[in-house]
Amino acid sequence: MISPWTIYWITRLDAVGNLLGACATVLLTVAAFCIAARIVEHINRGNEGTGATIPDALYSLMKRCSAGCLAAGMLCVVGAVLTPTTKQMAAIYLIPAIANNEQIQAEASELYDLAKDYLKSQTEEE
Repeated sequence: MISPWTIYWITRLDAVGNLLGACATVLLTVAAFCIAARIVEHINRGNEGTGATIPDALYSLMKRCSAGCLAAGMLCVVGAVLTPTTKQMAAIYLIPAIANNEQIQAEASELYDLAKDYLKSQTEEE
């Protein structure tokens, strides 16, 4: 039996996927800006040896921030891709329950026999 809590989370899966996608976008954008700033700073420091425009502590923080944001952003991308939609999750829960229900299988076989008899009668008339 499916609990109300399970039904709630199934209905929220679309929002969870969207949230993960938005987080991935923000984190990867921050990582890109940190990497770009580090590249510019590295070039400035390489010119004439004293071209540093930001303190070493901030440069080190940008390095850690870019690595962390990149890793977290990629995890969010993977999570967004692997999170099923509400319809997919409903199918994942319902199809096995329907396929393994003996009462539904009995009724389905009766409906199949009726359809088969109808098709036979249609082909005999022609």
